[in-house]
Amino acid sequence: MIRFVSASKKCCRGLQQEGFRSIKNINNRFSITNSFCGKSFGRIDVNYEWSNKQMFGRMMTDSSAFYSTNFKSCANIDHKLDKKVDHNENVSLSNKESHSQSISEGQALSDQSKKTPSLSVIKKLINLAKPESKLLAIGLACLAVSAAVSLIMPIGIGRLVDTLSLPPEQAMNQLKLIGYGLTGMFVVSGAAVIGRYAAVQTAGQKIQKRLRKKLFDSYMRQDIEFFDKTKTGELVNRLSTDVEVVSETITHTIISGVRSLVEATGGIILLCVLSFKLTGVAVSIFPLLGIGAVVYGKYVKKLSKNYLDELAKATAFAQERISNIRTVRLFSAEKKEVKNYEEKIDHVFKSGRQLGIARGVFYSAVNFGANMSMLAVLALGGFDVINGVLTVGQLTSFLLYSIYVGVSFTNLSQVYGDVMKAMGSSERIFELMHQKPHIEFSRDHGKRLEQVIGAISFENVTFSYPQRREVQVLKNFNLQIKPGDVVACVGASGSGKSTILALLSRFYDVDQGKITIDGVDIRELDATWLRTHIGVVSQDPVLFDMSIEDNIRYGIPEGVEVTKEQIIEAAKKSNCHEFIMSFPDGYATKIGERGSALSGGQRQRISICRAILLNPKILALDEATSALDSESEHLVSKALEEVMADRTVIIIAHRLSTIKNANYVVVLDEGMIKEVGTHEELLQNDKDGIYHRLVTRQIVAMKN
Repeated sequence: MIRFVSASKKCCRGLQQEGFRSIKNINNRFSITNSFCGKSFGRIDVNYEWSNKQMFGRMMTDSSAFYSTNFKSCANIDHKLDKKVDHNENVSLSNKESHSQSISEGQALSDQSKKTPSLSVIKKLINLAKPESKLLAIGLACLAVSAAVSLIMPIGIGRLVDTLSLPPEQAMNQLKLIGYGLTGMFVVSGAAVIGRYAAVQTAGQKIQKRLRKKLFDSYMRQDIEFFDKTKTGELVNRLSTDVEVVSETITHTIISGVRSLVEATGGIILLCVLSFKLTGVAVSIFPLLGIGAVVYGKYVKKLSKNYLDELAKATAFAQERISNIRTVRLFSAEKKEVKNYEEKIDHVFKSGRQLGIARGVFYSAVNFGANMSMLAVLALGGFDVINGVLTVGQLTSFLLYSIYVGVSFTNLSQVYGDVMKAMGSSERIFELMHQKPHIEFSRDHGKRLEQVIGAISFENVTFSYPQRREVQVLKNFNLQIKPGDVVACVGASGSGKSTILALLSRFYDVDQGKITIDGVDIRELDATWLRTHIGVVSQDPVLFDMSIEDNIRYGIPEGVEVTKEQIIEAAKKSNCHEFIMSFPDGYATKIGERGSALSGGQRQRISICRAILLNPKILALDEATSALDSESEHLVSKALEEVMADRTVIIIAHRLSTIKNANYVVVLDEGMIKEVGTHEELLQNDKDGIYHRLVTRQIVAMKN
């Protein structure tokens, strides 16, 4: 049996507790079916392994915000849960099920915020923002205008209050002047805000576009080993969530931080100007709140970790059941699974309730201390008003500035957390962007043969998969295939068939020895060019969510023009033109994700059509008919006869119909070639042989 470990992985992103807000859990569900159709024949040992802008929302706090700023951030909870589950699949001789699942276990990106940002990352972020420097400068200019208006406003409101104590006629004149002035400032501030958001949003979208393009380009250049080791969910999350986090930090978060810094600095200066004594009273509560925040924050963090653990378990359970809904339906287990899930989320509820109560107690204590400090300010300020040291308007201005400074410090603490989180995200993004693949796929690397004849040779090949270096899949493997030969490779699951094609397609490089095509080591060839000359028709062909025509064109190299007539001709040869034209939209028909709108036989014939259009000299058929019914198998087999003409063909198959017409059959067992000959020779000459036993079992199974 072959132990087939799917390379699909999942990530569930999210959940960061920060201040009064939390980033909602983001479940990214990604599932890929790794159906690379490997085929092999020869001496092989195989154990095959494939292998929110955080709801930033400025806190609309009351006047106590000034005293509860940085302490609230002390309860920020950072936790990262990242678990993966690999699923083993048994692949039998008669029926290989390629099944890929992923279980999201949950993960908090905020764990990155604990890392100290390196100067190199900061430099890269600055370089990333440079092309949008003009837009960012406009945003900063608009910010300066709106911040200035915000700092002037409390003074205007204070004077408005003092005006109420003047004689009626004089008060009316003053009220008009102040009213007009405030209205003008509101208009200017509003215009500045519009300008700031327009400039910053445009800059942010440009940065996201550029960053996503570079990152996706890097993904497309990586080799299969990279994807074996890296979770698909993580890669997609970097491309979506992390890129947005970095972009938002460079634009909105930094701009907001600058505004808060200006307002906090200006507000403190104006507070001292109004009353140095009251300012001292206002900040006297800081040390006590800070100590309490640090001590109690550890307890809250523990509760948060427990909550995240329970949430991850519930998320993983739901993900697994949804991914396997067909199995659940077959066993009528819907009610049982609902009950099981209810138990999971009950644990989430209990831990979440406990966390909420704990955080409520903490914030209540912070607000109580801040409010008591505010009462002290009001009491002392009231005495100063009575004694004529301050006017009512000045005391009002002082209180307003207290609110401004409190909100600004709160925002600054959140900005710091966002920046630290973005540093971690950007560090990983830049690492992925600059990662060099072991196998270079650029068209500028390697030779290109003027003409491919189709001779294939495996010479003393030794190979182990990167995920399991201790297990040698191939050991001194030797096999020669002449141009135009049709070779059928059979054997029990685990005999090493798929590894041959993985190496021939240069998904991996051999550890020792070499593989040649027409006498040239494939490591010397342009890898992209190489794959355009190897056509693969798999058991479960992968089609994309686009039109039938676009799927057929998919394998055509960039720059090569293919006419509609050529596509139709290829479709006729592969016996799929008739069913394509039965659809109302014909070749423009959208076939859904993974070709879900088509039957298995139809998908197979589209795959064959794609191979015919590519016109490769080497063709690999990976159990291309093993999962089809008799009628579909007949149509696909007829299509294969057309595409196999004048090509070097490697067939990995279980059914006699795809084996008996081969020039010769290679029988593999435990990674070694045990028998070689034609179908008739192997049946007649060695009735105790492996091939005879396999064929006999299949005939008996068909009769039953």
